[in-house]
Amino acid sequence: MRTGSAMPLNIGITGHRDLREDEIPALEKKVESLIRQILVSYPNTSFRILSPLAEGADRLVARVGLRMGVALYSVLPMEQSAYEEDFSSQASLEEFRAFLENSEEVITLPPVSPQSPNIANDPQALRDFYYDRVGAYIARYSQFFIIIWNGIDSDKTGGTANTVKYRMNGIPRCYKFHHKPLDMIDSLPAYHIRAGRTLAENNGNQADLSDFIRERNGDWCTLYPNRLREEYKYSGDSDETIIAKQKDYHHRLFTRIDSFNKDARRKKSNKEYQETGYSFFQDEDIEHPELRAVMDCYRAADALAVEYQGKTNKCKGLLIALALTGFLFITIFDEILSFTYVLMLFPLIFFIAFVLYRLILRKNFDNKFYDYRALAEGLRVFFFWKICGWEGDISEYYLRKYDGEINWISIGITSVSLTQIHPDRVLDEDTLQERIKKTFRLWILDQKEYFSRKSEEKVIAVKRMKTVTILFFFLAMISVFGFLVLQMYYISRVDPGQNFLDMRPLSSWMMYHYILLAVDTFIAFGASFSSYIYAMAFTEESKQYKKMSALFFRGERVLSRYINDGNWRAAYGIIIEMGLEALDEGGDWLLTKRSRPIEIPTG
Repeated sequence: MRTGSAMPLNIGITGHRDLREDEIPALEKKVESLIRQILVSYPNTSFRILSPLAEGADRLVARVGLRMGVALYSVLPMEQSAYEEDFSSQASLEEFRAFLENSEEVITLPPVSPQSPNIANDPQALRDFYYDRVGAYIARYSQFFIIIWNGIDSDKTGGTANTVKYRMNGIPRCYKFHHKPLDMIDSLPAYHIRAGRTLAENNGNQADLSDFIRERNGDWCTLYPNRLREEYKYSGDSDETIIAKQKDYHHRLFTRIDSFNKDARRKKSNKEYQETGYSFFQDEDIEHPELRAVMDCYRAADALAVEYQGKTNKCKGLLIALALTGFLFITIFDEILSFTYVLMLFPLIFFIAFVLYRLILRKNFDNKFYDYRALAEGLRVFFFWKICGWEGDISEYYLRKYDGEINWISIGITSVSLTQIHPDRVLDEDTLQERIKKTFRLWILDQKEYFSRKSEEKVIAVKRMKTVTILFFFLAMISVFGFLVLQMYYISRVDPGQNFLDMRPLSSWMMYHYILLAVDTFIAFGASFSSYIYAMAFTEESKQYKKMSALFFRGERVLSRYINDGNWRAAYGIIIEMGLEALDEGGDWLLTKRSRPIEIPTG
């Protein structure tokens, strides 16, 4: 079994219960081939099958996945005892329980009261509602989605066709984990494997599959939502072009997750990391194993962000130093050493800078630093929200206004915290009070001190670098006066009749060229320091640290007052509000940093 991935991904399933017996062996081979293709594509990532374990397709995919070493997460639509009433035979019931025994995790969706009284007062309609909800849940939280379906729309609540619609068009508002009206619904992979049914084969209308953009891949079709045609309408892209763009987007998205898992596995094997790994709480304070998974992922992301920050800063500094060195060599050649070997050092230095630049792009140092830091901050907020009893999915609040490849961050956080989304668990008052006190101490106070310290450090660093920059330009100006001194010396000792404004005779003196070299050197150093300040975004970071420092100062003041007054619900509200502010600031920070990619200095 492939285990140990810091950020696992989910393979969901929807399909018919009444599959034809004679088709099952062929269906198993197709499903096995599809899952193997996914596993091979992302070798550093562990996967989980999300299955409600109903008869038919749900169990078929669960069985194939377990046989291939993929973990099974059973998602039950209702309490086990109530769910078992629907199974057709004792053999089916025993098979269901055997799957539960082999499940790594069993998620039971909590009971809810539907808004419609017609559903709430009708036992069968309520069961159908719960089946529909579990299909919507799996469609919402699966990164890869397998559909074993005959293509007929039965228009039945809880049916396969309904779940397919949810995957393609978004989750309706009747469910807690619904998509918001302005959400950009991810068009993540959905694989349709056609299958016949033993019952009610023609009970319904043939679904209009032209509503989907389809790509035939041998044993299955990959489905894409029709709305993509609208999104690409103005670019005039054909279906084939849309498919190619979506495949490339999906591959880049999941490759980033796979790359993080590879980096995290490497980091976790580091002895120093194992000995000094930071944890907000002691293990005994984390009562649910899924919170420990969130903490483990946070630790890996935080440690990797620090590692790649160091590599990014070194690379930026080295590129600027190489550009400065190349400029100095061409200046030395022009002024004092007109030898071929000195001239050739200029293209050699820039070739080395180019090779380093290409290596940085290939290793993706800067984006890894920015993304891993944003991931760690999102996990930090999620963790403290959860221990205070918050219910929800952080992807509804984090990086919503950003599109593209960085969506891997919110997808990853949701995947890591799967069993903590909408948990059926309410904290008692004493536990809530204790958790809020710990959150105040370990998050609010800790972040206040951190941002205060970093704000001061950044202000001091910017002042020092600007002072050094000004100093180099000042030295360049002072060096210019060397020409005047040299001219006065020439007039007094060599040619008293020389025009003071005409310095051309000095160009034959080496001292003239040394002074010119000094001027160029000081200006180049000043420009390099200025470029470094810009490349590192020190000024913007200083402003952001000041803003966050002020935020946590206010949070400390208000939260301490609520805690002292015993107003725990108000304190809980402040923690949620602080988290929202931190998430918003984290997204802005990521955008600012990504807008400043590493480049070879040319100015």
